[in-house]
Amino acid sequence: MTVHNEVSIPSDSTVLKCDLCGSDEIADEIEGYICRRCGVVLTLQKLQYDRPYNNDILQYSRQFGSTQIGTEQERKKHPQSFQLNKMDRYNSQLSNKGYAEIRATQEISRLFEVLSLPSACKYRVREKFREIFPQLHPGSKYKNPEKLAAILIYMVLKLENIVIKKKKIVGNSLLSKEEFNNFYNQVRRFIPEYEVRNRQHYITQKLLEVTEHFKLDMPFYFFSHKILLKLWNNIKNTTDDVIAGLCASITLLCSYKDVIRVSSICDLLDIKMSTIQFQVKKRIFERFKYLDLKV
Repeated sequence: MTVHNEVSIPSDSTVLKCDLCGSDEIADEIEGYICRRCGVVLTLQKLQYDRPYNNDILQYSRQFGSTQIGTEQERKKHPQSFQLNKMDRYNSQLSNKGYAEIRATQEISRLFEVLSLPSACKYRVREKFREIFPQLHPGSKYKNPEKLAAILIYMVLKLENIVIKKKKIVGNSLLSKEEFNNFYNQVRRFIPEYEVRNRQHYITQKLLEVTEHFKLDMPFYFFSHKILLKLWNNIKNTTDDVIAGLCASITLLCSYKDVIRVSSICDLLDIKMSTIQFQVKKRIFERFKYLDLKV
């Protein structure tokens, strides 16, 4: 007798016969179907059918449609079941925009704590996120809440004339160096006040940082500041860090050559030595033919 293809339990009216003796005296035992006359186990498979799913052990909630932890009964018995259900209802009604704001707020709080930034600026960063996020193109990589929050922290602090290093943002966020520049160029279009901010005041803070970091005297700072004002119209079309590095480097070469190296200033400001050399050649020597600052 061959194995039947049907996978069901034989009903009481089903007639089973032994493969050898043809007897219909078949016993339903644990081992299978056994012939009472000759003791042969029938080759017919004994299958047991159970309902494939039990409502009590489902690992998801039909109401919310999202994965849950524990069984339904375990969740009901949990001491914080009311709070869990309330959170589920809240998350099910939360829009993508609302969820993005939550993620951004968490990242903003984390970066402010890690970098020891002034908490007074935190609210302005959140407001800028709420203002800019809806304006970005749907599906754009610039709508990543954590990365957008990181670049906004950098830009808002610069608006407040608070010195913040690019490498600190990159080193403590999800942004890479390349992404930082891409996000910076993209987001600045949505912050018109960023283009008209007081850049000289921010660069002055950077010069003060250089002075304090290398424990130089205040004449170094005042001399660098005079150079900034003297050359501003010729050097303003580059980044703030490069301008600060250029002014500090000229001061160094004029009066502090034996104290520190230009490369040390470049390392502090996270700019390349070749960038300073190019700026000196392009903005000063080629334009004025000679260096005559008269400060």
